[in-house]
Parts: sequence; structure tokens; C-alpha cells
Amino acid sequence: ERAHHLAEAGVLAGAEWAALERPCPELYWDRGRALSLIARDFDGAAAVYEECVRKFPDDDYAAHYAGYNLVRAARRDDKKALSYFSKAVELAPENPWWNYRYITALIDSGQFTEARTAWKQALTAIDPDGAVTSGSTWLFENLFVPVARAWVRKGCWRDAWRVIVGIQAQFMEHHEMRELDSAIQCQAKEERGRLQTWIDGHAEPEWRVASATLKKLESLVEELPTPAATTGEASAPVLAWSQHD
Repeated sequence: ERAHHLAEAGVLAGAEWAALERPCPELYWDRGRALSLIARDFDGAAAVYEECVRKFPDDDYAAHYAGYNLVRAARRDDKKALSYFSKAVELAPENPWWNYRYITALIDSGQFTEARTAWKQALTAIDPDGAVTSGSTWLFENLFVPVARAWVRKGCWRDAWRVIVGIQAQFMEHHEMRELDSAIQCQAKEERGRLQTWIDGHAEPEWRVASATLKKLESLVEELPTPAATTGEASAPVLAWSQHD
């Protein structure tokens, strides 16, 4: 009880809490949560979770929240946070939250190839046959949506579409799916507009081959369908670029 009250007491009780015996990781979690969620002391919370990882190296919870707090701390260290996210996934590959934070951290840091690989591994570990995803709004909201959003933030609308295309029929009425679809459609339209502008602005003979090639590539890409237009697996769209990574 004393350990819990000291954990909840914030920064002022730091020395007293540090003097306690801490034989189990839960005591660190208690302190870390209080510093992060109540005191908003992300630096202090990160230090607590990092200490927990050193003492209990198989603690995926502490590894994950060490990373979570490091990206919010004044001493922000994205590289170190990413290593903790990776460790958490390594220890508990079936945890959706650990995976989505690891994958979105990879996307945010521009490590797109690694993010695509991590996404495939996450699906294999969490839901290899798709049975859970098809009936889980929670999994849709806490894994698929944040990863797709991260791709949209980076302007990678094709990657965002790959994330949601397999589950569009089940969640096409969900407001998150509607918002994602709108963002993806907008980015796709802007990209095609930029391509056409470039082609129109390079009509000189020396650009003829390049322009013709771009036009041919564009013609091979189907118009991006909306999730609401799809009625089932048999009618799910197969985009030209979805066949290649």
C-alpha cells in the first residue's frame, strides 16, 4: 500500500519511492503510469520503465512504455524509443498495441520498407487466418486504423489502402473507414493531378518517350474504388500496384 501511495504521489515522492524494495515489475508500472498519466512527467516515467527493463529484461509492458514515454519526453529520443518498441514486439508479437506503435514509429521515421515488413509480421502473429479481424471492431480501431493513418500522414496513400483493403467490407460503415477512404481518395487524386501537370508541361520532343511511358503506367492503374462500393470478398478491388512491394 505504501509503495502504491508513493507511486501516485508524483515527482516529490521520487526519493522515497526509489528507496523501496522493488521485487516485481508491477511496482515500476504503478510508478510509471502515475508519472506519465497523472503528473505528465514523461522523462521521469521513461526513466522508471527503462530501469524496469534493465531489471526485468523480459518485460514487454515496460519496454513498450519506455518507448511511449521517450517520444513524449523533453529529452525525446526517437531512435531509442524505436528500439524499445521493437523489443516489446519481439517479446509479445501477438500484442496489437505493441505492434501498431512499433509500425507507426517506423513510418514516422521514414523506415518504410521495415514498416511494411513489420506489418506483415504483425498480421501473421495476431490474426494469421483473418478470423479475429473480421469480427473485431476493437482490432480494427486499435491496429488497422492507426497504421493506415500513419501512412496517410506521410502521403503514402497506396500503403494506407493496402492496410484497409482486406477488411473494407466488414467496416465500410465505420466512420474511421469513411475518413480514411476520403483521405486516400484525396491523395490519389492530387498525385494523378501532379502527374498530368508534369506530362502537360513536358511536350517537347526530348520528353516524348518519358511522357508516353508515364501515360502508359497511369493507364494501367485502375481507378481507386471506395470501400462503400464493395459488397464482398469476390468484388474486392485488385489494384495494379498491390501485386508488388
